[in-house]
Amino acid sequence: GGKAYLVGVFSGDGVTLGGYPSFTFAQKLAGDNIRITVRGYTLRGAKAVNYTLVQPTLYADILPLVIP
Repeated sequence: GGKAYLVGVFSGDGVTLGGYPSFTFAQKLAGDNIRITVRGYTLRGAKAVNYTLVQPTLYADILPLVIP
């Protein structure tokens, strides 16, 4: 799995990544390379207003259900 992280934050700014992220597939049917919408990450800290948060873009496969 991956881990969210900050890029380009100046040392000493005290900016951290927080929030309660949620992840939603663009479709419920099986398929490859399906986009996942990410929401809920936030920037925290006194200087967080100096930064722009870009929610990540993710993709994953949904495998078909196989009932034996």
